[in-house]
Amino acid sequence: SPTGLSTVVTHNDTARLAGDASQNSGGVLFAAGGCAAAALALLTAAAAAGTLYKRGSKARHHDSIHTSYTTAAYGSHQNVLLRLDTLGRPPSSTGSYATIASLHKFPFGSRRSPSPYATTHIGEHVYAKPESRVSYYAASNLTHVSQQTLPKDRITDPAEQLRLLTTPRSNIRLEILVHEGTFGRVYKGVFKRGETYEEVVVKTVSDAASAMQAALLVAEGLRLYGLVHNNVLTPMAACAEEARKPLLVYCCPSHASNLKRFLTSCRLGHQAAPATRDLVDLGAQVACGLAYLHVQRLIHADVAARNCVVDEKLRLKVTDNGLSRDLFPDDYHCLGDNENRPVKWMAPETLLQNQYNTASDVWSLGITLWELATLGASPLAELDAADVGAFLSGGYRPSQPHNCPDELYGLMSWCWTLAPLARPTAPQLLAALHDFRQALSTYI
Repeated sequence: SPTGLSTVVTHNDTARLAGDASQNSGGVLFAAGGCAAAALALLTAAAAAGTLYKRGSKARHHDSIHTSYTTAAYGSHQNVLLRLDTLGRPPSSTGSYATIASLHKFPFGSRRSPSPYATTHIGEHVYAKPESRVSYYAASNLTHVSQQTLPKDRITDPAEQLRLLTTPRSNIRLEILVHEGTFGRVYKGVFKRGETYEEVVVKTVSDAASAMQAALLVAEGLRLYGLVHNNVLTPMAACAEEARKPLLVYCCPSHASNLKRFLTSCRLGHQAAPATRDLVDLGAQVACGLAYLHVQRLIHADVAARNCVVDEKLRLKVTDNGLSRDLFPDDYHCLGDNENRPVKWMAPETLLQNQYNTASDVWSLGITLWELATLGASPLAELDAADVGAFLSGGYRPSQPHNCPDELYGLMSWCWTLAPLARPTAPQLLAALHDFRQALSTYI
């Protein structure tokens, strides 16, 4: 809610983002695999799990807003894959985004029938005026974000995490299957805590899952253990009585849903879509949760709408990516190394050099903002996964969505600056989104 977000932003207790969470953490993508091995051992023998851990530790309406916010430069050419200038400069706060000299059909566009976000090429660079809101925040060097709780001695040993979360199977009741993949299952259910019963979401696997798939669920689910923030969803309990069918329990009201599935439902007309200002607020909540993770020196490595949940009041929480590869298989691609990655959400340095850091998370956050603006459309849909790295390095970016305010697209473009250090920090982006959301309220 706007009030809640304002409270988070203006709270006096602040924490400094002490440097990059990992300037060159190439092993982040494979951390889940390492942790999965540990979790597999956990599910079979606690002693072996500890050993593996020590070994692994080394390594409502989608209404357009006031017409002055959408540039006339696009006209009938709204479906473009933009090529930014070398600075990746975003639009001005006046709504005047760019001068587009020419549009040429991209050669691979003929491979498929035109989509709502067909790829094209802009022959001229995109420029922005220096007085833009983005320029203001880019110069602010903002590195603070308010927190509710900062765990000083967060437990990172997966064996100890699992021990502390473990609850008897009798305390967990599975009720409604809400999402199913090849082997992954997500249920709405009830959790008994003491003498009270709470509505929860439970992640588990089917009987067909392998031991490694079960272990991977536990490993990825424990990554956010011990964190406390309004915009981060962490496991509250776990059960591994059946080693091949572990259960991870999350405190999540029954009316909450996966953000990507919610947006897709709105796009298909199955329910009313949020107004533009509410979509901006959702983006700000993602940025707030991500800023908190970065303060905790954690790289998410898979920021996307599919890894968020939202309730009926549009309160959002960033989640782990447990089961995402199975539940959203079209969002992940293998580039020949047997590793499924969210290729079209990844920064160029991640795709080409396997570098994960706070800046690569921010790139993915920009793609998540694009998902919000398109109500869950697939980014770079016209590109083959194997081509994405080269095209991003060449300056191509996802197009400005229909009815997307220029200033919001400018923030996305800022996230997609090629040089990682030129991208905003999560706190900078949070502040810009919050202010833009407030500005929208004065027009609508």
